[in-house]
This record gives sequence, C-alpha cells and structure tokens, in this order.
Amino acid sequence: YLEQLMEQGRNPNPIQNNTISMRDDPIQVREEIQKMRGDPKMKLPPGDPLADAHQQRLYALYEKLDRLEKK
Repeated sequence: YLEQLMEQGRNPNPIQNNTISMRDDPIQVREEIQKMRGDPKMKLPPGDPLADAHQQRLYALYEKLDRLEKK
C-alpha cells in the first residue's frame, strides 16, 4: 500500500491510516462510556435482556479503561 502511494507521489495520511484502534485510547474509552451512560437503555428495568446486554458492554468498557490506565 505504501509503495503505491509513493509511486503516485502522495504521502500517507496519518489520521486516516492510523493502525492503532481508537478504542485503545483511554480518552476514547471514557467518551464511549459517557455516551453509553446517556443512552435510554440505561433506564430500562433490571432483568430486561436489552438492558443487561447494555450493562455488560458498559462493564467491559470500564474493565478496559482500568487496564489501559494501569499501563
């Protein structure tokens, strides 16, 4: 891919061609958590399958944030 760009005389765009996932950044994970906490699914009653799945994703993000901050 880089060879093609060099042949065409264009430099790679570091913003678009970022190989690091945005979710590996603690700031991005915090933003995702904030977005999920504001989601209407948070207000569903306990025991609702959709609310439980949403909570599980939220807990997974908190665990990921904890791991990233310990690095």
